[in-house]
Formats: sequence, structure tokens, C-alpha cells
Amino acid sequence: MQLYQSLSKESGMYFDSASAILAVISAALWLASARVNFTFGFDMDAALNEQMKRASRWNAGAATAAAVTAVVVAAKAFLVAS
Repeated sequence: MQLYQSLSKESGMYFDSASAILAVISAALWLASARVNFTFGFDMDAALNEQMKRASRWNAGAATAAAVTAVVVAAKAFLVAS
């Protein structure tokens, strides 16, 4: 007995589009994270701390987008009829 109704192959296109868009978003966020400038020097702790927080937020967004991409790809594998 099948527990779920499989989706048609045409609906797989939506999963592919969603995963491609999410992958581009993830790459853009990681690029933004890599472009954060870090200033080092005497008594720069507060500035460096803020810059590290900014890079961390970009990284968290990128990792979230990558995780959602993986979920979309897995959902397609399980839900779309092959």
C-alpha cells in the first residue's frame, strides 16, 4: 500500500527550479560573507567583533539556504514519480 500520492514528472520542474534558486541564493550569501573586511590592529576589538558577527550572519543565511536546497532535492526524490 502506498502511503503518499506521487506527483507527476512535470511537477519535478518546480522542485528543480526551487533548488536552483536556493543554490544561487546560498552562493550569493557565502560570497557576501567572504567579502566582509576584517580590520586588525591595536584596540580594534569592538570593530572586529562587529565584523565577525556580520560574517557569521551571512554564513548562517547561506547554510540555511543550502539546507533547504537539500530538503527540496530530497523531497523531489521521494515525491516525484520516476
